[in-house]
Amino acid sequence: MKRLSRATLPLVPEPLRPAVDPASLRPRVVHLGIGAFHRAHQAVYTERAEALHGGGWGIVGTTQRGRAVADALRPQDGLYSVTLREPDGPVTRVVGSVAEVLHAPDDGDRLTALLSDPGVTVVTLTVTEKGYRRDPATGGLDLRDPLVVRDLAGAPVPATVAGRLAAGLRDRMRSGAPISVVCCDNMAGNGEVTALGEHGRRAGARRAALPAHQAPAAQRGALAHRVPGPGGRV
Repeated sequence: MKRLSRATLPLVPEPLRPAVDPASLRPRVVHLGIGAFHRAHQAVYTERAEALHGGGWGIVGTTQRGRAVADALRPQDGLYSVTLREPDGPVTRVVGSVAEVLHAPDDGDRLTALLSDPGVTVVTLTVTEKGYRRDPATGGLDLRDPLVVRDLAGAPVPATVAGRLAAGLRDRMRSGAPISVVCCDNMAGNGEVTALGEHGRRAGARRAALPAHQAPAAQRGALAHRVPGPGGRV
């Protein structure tokens, strides 16, 4: 049996191929945490939207820790199959919206470059609640977390989601290109987790998940304006 890839895609029956031409896509969305949920839902809906409206909306999916997903999808050019349980029986088809797959610990430079690329306009996250390393008392970034401490000290390769985002968004500030960071994990008020700047409406002036509070006030304002964090509870 031949492995799925762009080269072998013509062997798949046409009704079961992607709804878009994978070669026509370019990096427009960076997704942190390309697990089964994202592949079965968000990537599928992104493909449908691209098929209807165009725009070359390809996803760069990033694994945060283990290499298993990246090692499985890279030889397949990001292609994979999804099985839908239809009333008449299951239907398996190929999804083609993933244009590139990264392993964050090994591909940090590429991830930073994409986050600073004006062509990328959306970052989505499904990293589970633990992945945000929040302080349970304040809801902001846990500045006592060992990996957060390491990132804030200037680790050459950020180890946390917040650190990886901060590295890319810092470089993006030079171009001034806007970008939205959308938390898609099932947490109350998840938009505040990824919003930049300060949220002073609640007691304690909850800090944003990214260490933007360490930047100059003018830079914080620019980040808050150019990097909105809309709510995306699913």
